[in-house]
Amino acid sequence: MLSFLASRFELDLGQRKAANLDQSWISQTPVEARPYLQQLSDEYRSVQQALQAAEQGHLKDLLQFAYFAWRRPLKATQQSQLLNYYVRLRTEYEFDHPQAVRTVLARILVAPDFLYRLERPTTTSGVSVLSAYELASRLSYFLWSSMPVPHCGRPPPMAS
Repeated sequence: MLSFLASRFELDLGQRKAANLDQSWISQTPVEARPYLQQLSDEYRSVQQALQAAEQGHLKDLLQFAYFAWRRPLKATQQSQLLNYYVRLRTEYEFDHPQAVRTVLARILVAPDFLYRLERPTTTSGVSVLSAYELASRLSYFLWSSMPVPHCGRPPPMAS
C-alpha cells in the first residue's frame, strides 16, 4: 500500500516502510497524501499493539499444546521451564516472538513425553497401579489407536 501511495503521489520513500512513518515526514508530504499516510501509519501501529497484546495468549496456548502433546497435565515445574525457555530465547538470543514460539514448539515436539507413551517406573515387580492419565492413554491407544480425547469445552487441568 505504501509503494502504491508513493507512486500515486510521487513520494520519495527512501528506506521508509510502514513501520517507520513518522509525523514529521508525513507533514512534509503533499496535503492530499497525508490522510492516507496517516491512516496507514495508525493501522500499522494498531496491528502491532494487537499482536503484542496477544503474546500472553500465545504462551497459554503453548502450555495447552504441551498438555495435548504430552497427553497429561503439566507439572508446575514443566510449565515454568517452558515459559523460562521462551523468556531466555527473547532476552539472551534476541529472538522475536514468532521465532521463540516456534522454538518452544520444537522443544515440546522433541520431548520424550511426546515421542513415547511413557508410564512411571515402579520399584516393585508385578502389578502396578496406573494413574488416571496413564490408564486413559493405554485404553485410548488400545481401542482407537489414538490419543485420549481431551475434556471438551474445558481448559486442560494444570498440575501444581
